[in-house]
Amino acid sequence: FGYGVNIAYEGQGYTTRAVACLVQWATQDANIKRLIAETNRTNIASIRVLEKNGFRCYATSENSFWWELMLD
Repeated sequence: FGYGVNIAYEGQGYTTRAVACLVQWATQDANIKRLIAETNRTNIASIRVLEKNGFRCYATSENSFWWELMLD
């Protein structure tokens, strides 16, 4: 999944809450086993959003971190 927020609303918890809602929704569907996301290595805000929602970094590339949250 991907997400973004208008600069005027950064740092106010909206993205963290939106990701939390997505996680909550996904846990209701037995067919969804994991959620994955990609962040730029320098995007500290997005990294924190994912960490706050229980994601773990499972792979890296030159420019990115890859995150997952297992739902099983």
